[in-house]
Amino acid sequence: MPIALPWERRALGALYAHELAADWGDRVEAEPDAFLAEVRAGIEAGRAVSPEQAAAARDALGRARAAARDAVTAARVELVAGPTTPIPPPPLGEPDPTRVAGRNTRVFNGLGWPSLSLPCGRADGLPVGLMLSAPAGRDRELLAATLAVEAAVAG
Repeated sequence: MPIALPWERRALGALYAHELAADWGDRVEAEPDAFLAEVRAGIEAGRAVSPEQAAAARDALGRARAAARDAVTAARVELVAGPTTPIPPPPLGEPDPTRVAGRNTRVFNGLGWPSLSLPCGRADGLPVGLMLSAPAGRDRELLAATLAVEAAVAG
């Protein structure tokens, strides 16, 4: 059954950037060549996120988490399944040309839900994954369901 989960993409991005800058900013200044240009750019973006903006982002994510919990409770959903990535994986060592490969996993990271990916086939000769996610605090149920899905996929 399809279910709509609330999501705060911008809030999570702002919070990630803010925390990245707080945690790694000094080291990047001391050793800039030790970091990819993309990481350095993310840290610079994070420095532009004020503590007040980070607090607002935390609040928005808290509301999204509560709304997601309410949505799955109302729909009696115990597990969410979907593709791990919205595109087949790029060749090893090459960047994601679309920059969307992590889109599906970010939602559940932001919601604080345990998730995992199971290999479930191939696309263009490359492995693809089935992501299973469960509401926060339902780790044991997720692992039990994963064992059952893994057995079904393998069998």
